[in-house]
Amino acid sequence: MLKALRFVGLMNAAVWFGGAVFFSFVAAPGLFQPALKRLLHDYYVGSVAQLLQERYFLFHLVCGGIALLHTLALRLLRHRESQRAVLGVLGGILLLSLIGKFLLLPTMSSLFQAKYSAPTWQQRGQAEASFRRWHAASQVLNLFVLGGLGFYLWRMAGAMEENRYATPLTAANPFAGTTRL
Repeated sequence: MLKALRFVGLMNAAVWFGGAVFFSFVAAPGLFQPALKRLLHDYYVGSVAQLLQERYFLFHLVCGGIALLHTLALRLLRHRESQRAVLGVLGGILLLSLIGKFLLLPTMSSLFQAKYSAPTWQQRGQAEASFRRWHAASQVLNLFVLGGLGFYLWRMAGAMEENRYATPLTAANPFAGTTRL
């Protein structure tokens, strides 16, 4: 049971990190390629990007929820304290994802709409400048999330490895867990 639970945790971490890397470095930049911009107006490309970004934040929240449940289950089954660094990173990633979903995304959406529909050119220019600042903030936030996910995946893979060669402490093996020089 414990091996299956560890496997679920590692798969969740791998899918989460891989999905975030794919979205950040392949899918999102791919939307703004010149070929796609020739087919669609900038407004439609930006609208699609917003829809994908909404799903991206939801993806983070689902994977983060699974990771927290996994950590809690391991704690209950192993009767040990959870690693504070892992819990801190998970909490930070989830907090940044919540900020992205409920603060950044709605603000950027309203600025995006104003950029194309404000009554004056001056208001459109202000909306565009403000949108660029919020977009830069979201990119920085995403870099922190990617770093945290990389750390989390590394820790999950390390947890799998450290248990791989562990031998149980028994009367036949009283030195299990000790280091030999």
